[in-house]
Amino acid sequence: MTDSSDLTIDENTLNPDGTRASTKLSLVNGLVRSLVKSTPGTPPNYEVHTPNAVASARGTGYDVDHHTGVQDDKYKGCTEFSHVSVYQGDVQVYNPTNPSAPPVDVKEGQKVTIPCGLAPTFGATPFASTAALGALGALGAGAIAVTVVGATGGFGSGTSGPPVSPMQ
Repeated sequence: MTDSSDLTIDENTLNPDGTRASTKLSLVNGLVRSLVKSTPGTPPNYEVHTPNAVASARGTGYDVDHHTGVQDDKYKGCTEFSHVSVYQGDVQVYNPTNPSAPPVDVKEGQKVTIPCGLAPTFGATPFASTAALGALGALGAGAIAVTVVGATGGFGSGTSGPPVSPMQ
């Protein structure tokens, strides 16, 4: 999480065998980086919700950020934006305030913007992905990393410093 982010852990349940059953986070403002390892044969069970977006992990590393009170000339009158950037894997993104807009699959190196109540829109250019995940440092030295590991059911937060790549 970046400074001044507002995040709530809404759900973090385990199966009887100790594997993750479901994790749901709500990000009201700011940015959270998630590193999620999926267990083969299980459906996606990790989601980050913002007021106008839901990002469901498919075993991946990705950022979700949400800001209100900002303006963008491309979206006149809209002052609420969520952004999902995928560094590794695949994330499904949809806008729960717009049920007629279909979900989109965001692949490694892609970014989508969800403006107000509109459908997710892909960015014009790709960005650095996979290998750069641990070295990005975009969260800063005072950040908190969120790591979820499906195989062991573990959930950890509170690690100071930049997030560590699952490849290290």
